[in-house]
Amino acid sequence: MELSTRDQILVTLQRFPNSTVEELSRQLQLTRADVRYHINALLKAG
Repeated sequence: MELSTRDQILVTLQRFPNSTVEELSRQLQLTRADVRYHINALLKAG
């Protein structure tokens, strides 16, 4: 089973807690806007 984009972001941040949006974008092959969108959604969800 493949992880959702938000789960991929969370896993990456757990492994590399000081990652920037740029680093997450490169590592997960997402646009910076997509990374920001998902991070904002995670923050809203608590």
